[in-house]
Amino acid sequence: MAFLILEVYRSFGRPLLPMKFRPYFSACVRRSLMFSLLAFAAHIAHGAAPSFNAGDWVRLNRSETLLFKGQNFMPAPKGQEFSVLKNDAAQQQVYVAYFKEDDSMVAVTLPAEALEVAPRDGWGELLRGMEAFRDQRADEARRGLAAAAQDPVFKNLGASLQARINGALAAASQASAGKPQSLVSMVPTLRDTAVQLDKMGYPSLALALEEGVDRLGKQVAGGGAIAPSKLDRGEIVKRVTASTRAVNRCRQAVALHKMVEAKRQLDEGLKAEPARPELKALQARVEKEIADAEDDLKAAERMRKFAGGTVHALTALERGLKRCVDDPRLKALKKEMESAFEERTSPQVTAAMIGGGAGKDVLEEGRKLYTTRCTECHDLELLDSRTMTKWEGVVGGMARRAHLDDVQRGKIIQYISAAQATLK
Repeated sequence: MAFLILEVYRSFGRPLLPMKFRPYFSACVRRSLMFSLLAFAAHIAHGAAPSFNAGDWVRLNRSETLLFKGQNFMPAPKGQEFSVLKNDAAQQQVYVAYFKEDDSMVAVTLPAEALEVAPRDGWGELLRGMEAFRDQRADEARRGLAAAAQDPVFKNLGASLQARINGALAAASQASAGKPQSLVSMVPTLRDTAVQLDKMGYPSLALALEEGVDRLGKQVAGGGAIAPSKLDRGEIVKRVTASTRAVNRCRQAVALHKMVEAKRQLDEGLKAEPARPELKALQARVEKEIADAEDDLKAAERMRKFAGGTVHALTALERGLKRCVDDPRLKALKKEMESAFEERTSPQVTAAMIGGGAGKDVLEEGRKLYTTRCTECHDLELLDSRTMTKWEGVVGGMARRAHLDDVQRGKIIQYISAAQATLK
């Protein structure tokens, strides 16, 4: 609209206006154009914000800080995955589940723009479809099950459940119109299907199906006319709660490279739901990382026995801790080599460093910031593990999360550069 006003004004209006009114009217047109452009940009930006549904798995596309009740809760690395609890489109933030050490769950928030839908596989689509059926989100249930029916691994199971759920949804529509007979006759088959799913080792699917049937059954004379469940509902709820919690806590631990904790969660989850595909996929990854970390530990122990092997031992130790930060043997070895580790990660400021150009006070402040603020999210790394160009990129990327200004960031870079130059 503003563009049209501007063109009409230029072509016809301006020549007809008295000279003294032309500057004022031009300013009005320009302001109208500016506000229109800003509104259009805001509309585009708002429309581009990603949208997520409850139950979706999402992952961070950048490092972020989790917020709890609007306050900083804890840092989260790029790639960490979360289960969506609620999408607040108006505020453009997403509530996700975070499990604390005591197994209690809290709802933390992340900006929507920092999240993307995690890659889905056949199992993920299957579970998503069944949980949507449970929550009576019919269209989403159909989409999830249709996608699962195309997956090579879950094709048969997905197609079978797709047919039965579509039939149940159609029967529910008839029940809503006062014709409950089809739904009543279909419920026993759905109850049997839930039993079969549980026997296959998929209680999470069985429970979602059972609860979905219960909700549909309420449309039939308050639910009293439908066949009852054939499962021990209390026992299956207990198992599904345990396996779902294990999936969440294991994914959290894997993102933080806490593989020992991840393995503990896997063991508990697989005990509750032995065939759950997410847990089996995570199990293969966790076991590999633990095995590789053990190889790094052996290499570090072997290298430290040789003259001049300390640097190589520290490199192997750091590599192992990056794989498995909570391995007690790696942590113990790091403590044994603490002085050598400090010398290669955060050495004290020396005359040799000062000779590089930066003053002592600047380097001391840079070291203090580096050893305190940069360890809020992770352990220090060997200074020669990357080039200065890469260090500048890493520090720059982390400065926002650590709330460091440009001056502080510059001091850290100066310290790292001076310390790296003195390493032998």
